[in-house]
Amino acid sequence: ASGPCPMFRSSAALPRMCGFRRELHRCARPTSTSPAQARCCRPPPGGHLPLLWKTTAALLIVRSAFTLAQRAHSSGPCAWLGWRSIATGHSALSLSHSAPHRRFESIRHASRSASASDQAKGMSAGSDKLDRFLSKAGALSREQAKLSVKSGDVSVNGRTVTDPWTQIRVGHDVVKVKGLGQVILPDWVTDPPSIVLFNKPAGVVVTMATREEDPLLQSHQSTLREALPAPWRDLLAPHVPALRPVGRLDAPSVGLLVMTNSSGLAAKLTTPGLCEKEYLLRVNPVPDQASLIRLRSGVDIDDKPKNSDRGQTQPCDVTIVESGDKTAVLRFTIREGRNRQLRRMCSAVGLTVEWLLRVRVGPIRLGDLAVGAARAASPEELRAVFKLVGEGGDG
Repeated sequence: ASGPCPMFRSSAALPRMCGFRRELHRCARPTSTSPAQARCCRPPPGGHLPLLWKTTAALLIVRSAFTLAQRAHSSGPCAWLGWRSIATGHSALSLSHSAPHRRFESIRHASRSASASDQAKGMSAGSDKLDRFLSKAGALSREQAKLSVKSGDVSVNGRTVTDPWTQIRVGHDVVKVKGLGQVILPDWVTDPPSIVLFNKPAGVVVTMATREEDPLLQSHQSTLREALPAPWRDLLAPHVPALRPVGRLDAPSVGLLVMTNSSGLAAKLTTPGLCEKEYLLRVNPVPDQASLIRLRSGVDIDDKPKNSDRGQTQPCDVTIVESGDKTAVLRFTIREGRNRQLRRMCSAVGLTVEWLLRVRVGPIRLGDLAVGAARAASPEELRAVFKLVGEGGDG
């Protein structure tokens, strides 16, 4: 019988490695039982070819191991592990997307879809990280959940857990938080998420921490827990699910602060490009046309070192509402939210912000809500928000 060297199945599968191609093709000659012809399959003495032979032999051993694993576990994940060939020096080994692999992907995708459907009904199946579960349930923020878990305040099925990334079986495992009791995902179908509108006064710091927990809080400033009127104050943590702000307003700014007890809804409303936010600003001096063009097209505000990859701000709408000798009132409509974004944008074009008022978040407007007052969103506002995010609430 004649054919290529037994080390290779076909001449097309010979590695085309630079410097060894001629030697490998010379080695892949017809073989026979005669000693003279068998010598052609032996590597020549010296040089780098013996190392290549050893490497190729090792790859074939690995291939045999995977083949045995594939046969032994044909119904498991190894069923979709396949070999393409020992083809080139760029990718000696690769996984082929075989039909079993595609079936595995389809099943996994269907499982994710079913899990999302179950979560919308408050009956989440599958697993989730412990800190993410606590955040989705509205018990704690993601950061607070991590701190609570690490400090030993969270138990799963009666056992204290200190790893925030512990996988739990949602709907099966019993999760308890010290001071809160058992935590479960809300049923957003029978009890839709709540949305509260708060007209934040100046000097209120949008933080869920208490005065004792925030050493940077100044004496003339107040926390959200102190400023929010009853009965909404009682819905903040440790109430479950707790009201939390959607985005922030810095302490000197005033106006509309939207709050919700659904972390999923809050995340979608703060997704860049999805929800418009409208502001009124009094600035000095009066901006010229060149400054307005720069503001509308995008300004490079330095987010270093934490978010140095953000670059320029997204294009936005800027119009002059009122203009005087030294100051002007500008209306901004933006679709993203960075830390003190509008103040930094104005500073980049030589403008100083005297006051800032937020008047709209998506379809929700501040209207005639008094400063320091709060109210629940109307049914029409709730429907408009759910339509904006594409569903009726997601915890």
